[in-house]
Amino acid sequence: MKVLMYQFDSIFTTLLPNLAIHVESMDMGFSSVTASQMGMTLHAYSAPVRFIPAYLDYITCSGMAGVVALGIERLKLESSQVQNYTMEEVGKYLRGFRENLKGTPEERVRGAHGMGICRRGMEELEGRLREVIFKEQLEGNHSSGSVGRFKSESWKDRCGVTWSVSPTEVETVRNLFRTMDTEVGSDSQVLRDKITKVSKVINKLHEDICKAKLEMMGKVELVDSLQLQKFSLQRAVAGLCERAGVGGGKDKSLLDSLAGIQRKAGFIETKLTQAAEGRDKVFMKVNELTVEYEEMVEVKEGYCRALQEVCERYERKREEVVGKIARTESNGSAA
Repeated sequence: MKVLMYQFDSIFTTLLPNLAIHVESMDMGFSSVTASQMGMTLHAYSAPVRFIPAYLDYITCSGMAGVVALGIERLKLESSQVQNYTMEEVGKYLRGFRENLKGTPEERVRGAHGMGICRRGMEELEGRLREVIFKEQLEGNHSSGSVGRFKSESWKDRCGVTWSVSPTEVETVRNLFRTMDTEVGSDSQVLRDKITKVSKVINKLHEDICKAKLEMMGKVELVDSLQLQKFSLQRAVAGLCERAGVGGGKDKSLLDSLAGIQRKAGFIETKLTQAAEGRDKVFMKVNELTVEYEEMVEVKEGYCRALQEVCERYERKREEVVGKIARTESNGSAA
């Protein structure tokens, strides 16, 4: 029965999360009460008499998975209204469970079958409960508090499940985990140091790129300004040439002005060429820095992936150890 409570609670929380949050916030042990009512009486308490033959046939075929499926399907059917109930209304709802069931027995059994709750899933949850209890033993979890029984009590305290892993074996596993902690800590620290070092390089490159882009913007503005001056002088030269061609070819002042503008245009052309070369150099510098920046980002991402793999591998090893011991028949089972 206590295993059933865990199984029902896990499935209830997974399939009807909104309803679970609402009723569990009331700190009234909703899922435990519901599971015990349905499990101890095989729904004889929670359903009208005319439903019982069909329910028992279904439970006979599907086992305790059928008990849970019928209960979850019933709650799913009525979840929209129950989510709006106060604590008093939820209590009244539980007391009137038998009278409030809607539909026909066939509809309810068909709906329960469609929930996808099977024997294998129930067995997996039973194994998970053993793992949870063993982890609590390893962590020395004797939690207490005033947050509510769902949050303040361990499953071992909540359901009174017994577990036969000896204190000696628990301490052996703890020592194994301490050794693993040291190893993974050393490996992960090396990777974290590399990530920190690469991050500093990336930050420096980012600063250099920003400075280079600002410099490039200045070069571009200078080139644009010189281009405008060049075009302006070219128009002035064209205008003077036109005047000289009309009849001013012998006007000394006109010819002097034309020569002065042409000299200035040549000077501007030289500055424009130099400015364009400077702009192109800065542009190449920005590209080179950007490529180096992207390469270093890839290096950092590689270190981050490696760190994640180290941590995940460590967690898998812990889970394997816990799972192996929790599922060993010689360690007993949840009562």
